[in-house]
Amino acid sequence: GSGSGSGSGALPLLMSTDVGTGLPLTGSSSTVHTIKSGVAYSDGDGLIPLVSLGLMCSNQFGWADPDPSVDPSVDRTKATEGTEGTEGGGARPWRNPLNPSSSKVVRKEYEHVPRSALEQARAGDIRGGPRAADHVDIMGNHEVISDLLHLAAGRSGNIEARTFSDIDNIAQRIAQAHREA
Repeated sequence: GSGSGSGSGALPLLMSTDVGTGLPLTGSSSTVHTIKSGVAYSDGDGLIPLVSLGLMCSNQFGWADPDPSVDPSVDRTKATEGTEGTEGGGARPWRNPLNPSSSKVVRKEYEHVPRSALEQARAGDIRGGPRAADHVDIMGNHEVISDLLHLAAGRSGNIEARTFSDIDNIAQRIAQAHREA
């Protein structure tokens, strides 16, 4: 099948052709994106939209998708079909196919706090500064560098999850739309 729900376990592709208003935020009259001169603008890092950056780390999809034995509210009947009769005589435990070794996923968002134009001129540097979090400048963000060093040193426990965006609500709406499709 082409992902049209033919029993393959694949989710059907959902596409919106509405270029007028975008998706309304839950409980808000604002929208996830706006259209200006034919270009869709949304939350994100200035280049990549939030959905592309954060959906795979939500608890609805991707790498952080919870094990249904731990979270009974998650329906995994389609994901576990065909597991009977595996080696050992019984059904194998559910594994997230995108994270088969169950690596810990920590989603941490960084707030974009760029240097002012005056600070950039004084520093002789056009980059965003030690607290910038847009697409490329995030590599110079001191907190990101600190987190990467903790990760490399095997101290990932020092990295705490943090979310500023509405990605969890967006992920829930996308999951609901797929269930209804």
